[in-house]
Amino acid sequence: AEKIRQAQAAGRPVLVDFTADNCVNCKLNKFRSLEIPSTRQLLKEHRFVSLMGDFTDADPAIAEELKRHGRYGVPLVLVYPGTPGAVPRVL
Repeated sequence: AEKIRQAQAAGRPVLVDFTADNCVNCKLNKFRSLEIPSTRQLLKEHRFVSLMGDFTDADPAIAEELKRHGRYGVPLVLVYPGTPGAVPRVL
């Protein structure tokens, strides 16, 4: 949360990928959408800060964040605008 606040304060949008090593859908998201040249270029052009929440070991802090966004598991990808305090969009 602090990294998101810092990025927004600097006017930078944030992409947060909540994922897990044992999640097949997470791997598909990564290889078909997130880790492709066009997405990487878009993130670079718009100066995104990219963060990953690794839920492989069911981290309670990540579980709480997922729950806050109406999810109880991964995958979840959030995009925060580069405006302080702006709420994210769920992809």
